[in-house]
Amino acid sequence: MRLLRCSVAATVPVLGVCLGAQLLASACGGTVRRSPHGLEVGVLPVEMLPASAGDPLLGAAPRNLPAVLFHGDEVAVPPPGAIVLARTDQCAVQAFRLGESTWGVQFHPEAGVESVASWVRAYEVELHGRGWDPNEVIAEVRHAEPELRTTWGSLLQRWLDVVSAGARAKRYGCPHSRAWTRPHKDPSGWARAARSSVISDISTHFDSALHRS
Repeated sequence: MRLLRCSVAATVPVLGVCLGAQLLASACGGTVRRSPHGLEVGVLPVEMLPASAGDPLLGAAPRNLPAVLFHGDEVAVPPPGAIVLARTDQCAVQAFRLGESTWGVQFHPEAGVESVASWVRAYEVELHGRGWDPNEVIAEVRHAEPELRTTWGSLLQRWLDVVSAGARAKRYGCPHSRAWTRPHKDPSGWARAARSSVISDISTHFDSALHRS
């Protein structure tokens, strides 16, 4: 948690995905809760809010676009100073930006049918118990996958642009971890480091949501 707060303060690019977004929100003063609406699973329309206009990561996205959702907890209150960028009917905080180069997204821009199939098979019994048909979820993602790849592939490129631009502009540092300090002369090294900046743990998160209460 301290490392996340430090990264935000040092403007180290961070992208928190699903549980990663919730950890980011919690670390920086927001509130996470069990969703009162239940699980969001499958491909659902995400609405970009007016505040997303001009955002380096999501500003070029169309107003409504499909995304993979697989969660039971949510960010109820974003961190102080955060800008909420996207929502769904069931979840008011689907994406937020904090500071210059920190984002949290509840949806899964990286996920395709292979990832989703592994998730639903791992929780097949629990999903059936909550009224979800795992085969239908997989089929839904498979049908949407070409559009998902096009839509979120461009987001990945914009994320790498954010990381590379930051690497050219400054030398990042965090007083709590030497691991965050990298020579600014090596943008390709930062492109590799971008992988460690993306925080995501769907299995731990969904398991927690299913088995609490």
